[in-house]
Amino acid sequence: MLINLEKKERDLLVTELEETTIPQIRVLVASGMRKKSRDELKEDEVALKAVLEKLKQAA
Repeated sequence: MLINLEKKERDLLVTELEETTIPQIRVLVASGMRKKSRDELKEDEVALKAVLEKLKQAA
């Protein structure tokens, strides 16, 4: 799937992932939740980091 993003949209998405979403996931993982939920969040974090890297490379 291809998605065309304007530079401003891409920059906003990168900033949101770096400053808000990924740090919030880290806090949730560290909060002592059940192992299954924690593992799922760690997988989500890895996936979001991969998306973030792709967005940065698209610059």
